[in-house]
Amino acid sequence: MSESKSLPRKLPFRYYDQDDNEVIHEVRKLPLGKASELSRAFKELPSAIKGLMEGEETKVLFAEESQDLDLVDMAVLIANNLGSLLEVAQDAIIEILQVGSGLERQAIENLGLDEAAELFLLIVKVNNLSAMQANLKNALSLLSPNWAQRAQKTLAAVNPKKSGSKIQ
Repeated sequence: MSESKSLPRKLPFRYYDQDDNEVIHEVRKLPLGKASELSRAFKELPSAIKGLMEGEETKVLFAEESQDLDLVDMAVLIANNLGSLLEVAQDAIIEILQVGSGLERQAIENLGLDEAAELFLLIVKVNNLSAMQANLKNALSLLSPNWAQRAQKTLAAVNPKKSGSKIQ
């Protein structure tokens, strides 16, 4: 049994619809099938935001140090830069919010920027992504004690420029 306690299976998200009516939507923990959809949506994001690499306020997202961030810290970093990200990667962000929350695309398109950032963080929280990441690392180390060294060698072979990168 995991030492990490599971978070609630749903969290309330309050927002205002296009008619300024308050709506409460439950952001639910994703089942495996939807979790893989969310993972695919996250993977599409980097290709959608390559243009941001030169932007002054968004350079931090692509800095070498950001590669060592855990999922929660990366989510906070993304949330802090959501405005700039939306300019370039609106469709990818909407896809992440739609898959992660279950809200209809039109409802997401009508959210305020603060509401979109809150929804993003609720998705990360209800799905307990930091515990999931820690559990996967623990499982890999139990199944193959030297997985980190092998992964680092594989990365070095694929991308010799970053052969000094750390895998934890």
